Amino acid sequence: MYVRRQNVRVLAARLVTLSCLVCCTFSGARASEDPEFVLAGATTAGTQTLSAGDLLRGLELKAGAPITKSALQQACDRLGKLRLFYSENCRVRIDGHSLWIDVKVEPSAGPPLIFENFVWTTRKNLLARLKQEIPLFTPEIPSDSALNPDIIRVLNRIVAERGIQGHVEIDKFWEDKGGGGHVFEVVGIKAPVVECTVEGEDAPSPEQVAEALPGCARDDFSMPLLNWIADDIATDLYNSRGYLRPTVEEPIIQFLGERDGKFPVRVTFPISPGPQYRFQSVSFEGIARAHSAELLAQWKLKPRDAYDTAYISDFEFNRILNQSWAQHSSTSSDTIDECANVDEVNRAVSLTITVSAPKKRETFSPENARACGGEMMLFSFVGKRFETVPSGK
Repeated sequence: MYVRRQNVRVLAARLVTLSCLVCCTFSGARASEDPEFVLAGATTAGTQTLSAGDLLRGLELKAGAPITKSALQQACDRLGKLRLFYSENCRVRIDGHSLWIDVKVEPSAGPPLIFENFVWTTRKNLLARLKQEIPLFTPEIPSDSALNPDIIRVLNRIVAERGIQGHVEIDKFWEDKGGGGHVFEVVGIKAPVVECTVEGEDAPSPEQVAEALPGCARDDFSMPLLNWIADDIATDLYNSRGYLRPTVEEPIIQFLGERDGKFPVRVTFPISPGPQYRFQSVSFEGIARAHSAELLAQWKLKPRDAYDTAYISDFEFNRILNQSWAQHSSTSSDTIDECANVDEVNRAVSLTITVSAPKKRETFSPENARACGGEMMLFSFVGKRFETVPSGK
């Protein structure tokens, strides 16, 4: 009986030894297939807003720590799923006993990131806070980025710290309209615009601004709406006075302090008018050529008058298109082309107005503008889309 028990013990010991050998063999095989390296670091290219340190922190990686190639590749895959850029190329590079993660990106060319009505703070502060809490955050992220929930979480915390009874949402209205961008809005607050002003050389008075742009002072501040208002200011208050190329700088948003749960602001548009252009002459072509004498008799602009685009548009709509011979369409864009020959030395403009029936009309472009001996000039403001909420004063 004793011998049998001893034999059983010997057999069990041999089985345990065999199991250990098998396990160790398979473990060694796996280790050789995906050995550990030391993570040397990271490199980034194509962006100024995502450093190597941001990349490592955001992917929860640590330089100098052991890591396998497959684990580092999984980190690359996670980065791609976040959709931080228009495109990114993330690869794992072996350098001796070390691994590197190399990321090359192409930033998104889509709509800008806009903080709609955070009027009590600045864009700079908001971006810094987001970067602090979300290392992979970049201002150029696409509107469909997987980081949006994290951005909303941080912005909600900022709103709560201010004691505001509201919450942050992505405002799809402006994105759908194509006039805004990637817009984050605080829902539940009122930020009335009490006044809109313009500053700069030969700037219109506040009364002129209020008369020309009654929609600027409104119940709710809207950053994307300022883009459209800037267009109107340039067209109605500068182009109409011969300032054909004004430069509209970033608006100044002056926060006036919280009042009865509201956040009123004053908006100021700094504008450099640029050179003032003078009217030199006008001629009529197309089906209007036969009626030139009649049209010239009604034309009020005289040589050396300011080149008034508002008067020209009114003349086209109310004088030319009302003529029976020009009523081929209900809109001027279907029947009228303008060709401006600009004398930059004397700041003078000679205008050719061509009236065509829609079926004969060709798409107007700088190429066919040469047919009337001039160059096409876009009478609009020079400036960028406003992407920031500047500091309140």
